[in-house]
Amino acid sequence: MLQRHRVLTGVVALVITIALAASKLDAQVLRGSRMTVIASSSAARDVARQVMRQSGWSEAKPKQADGVLVVVRSSMYDPLFTRSGSCFCDLRKNAERQPSLSGSKYHIYVYRLNDDLTVTKLKHTTRDAK
Repeated sequence: MLQRHRVLTGVVALVITIALAASKLDAQVLRGSRMTVIASSSAARDVARQVMRQSGWSEAKPKQADGVLVVVRSSMYDPLFTRSGSCFCDLRKNAERQPSLSGSKYHIYVYRLNDDLTVTKLKHTTRDAK
């Protein structure tokens, strides 16, 4: 009985830790944040506009932005592999090299844009392309 209680307590602690980490991640790009958008196709720009509207973000130039929203279309698992600490210009070049015309999913990336214009990846999620 005591062993089962310890396991349950450990599981609950793990769930709480994961939930706190997720809420901290979302808090890093708050509603009302100014975001630079990179989306090289018209369909990707449509998805980016939906995400911006749903998140309560406004668009800004890189030097005034809090973060970067990137949308690309691809069938790859993680088509936009960019290391944290990379500069914004490398992120933009990498995103623009993606074909974005076909693929089963839209990949949506959110980066924090640091004062020195380096980026830190905060989130990567996907949506089915219609």
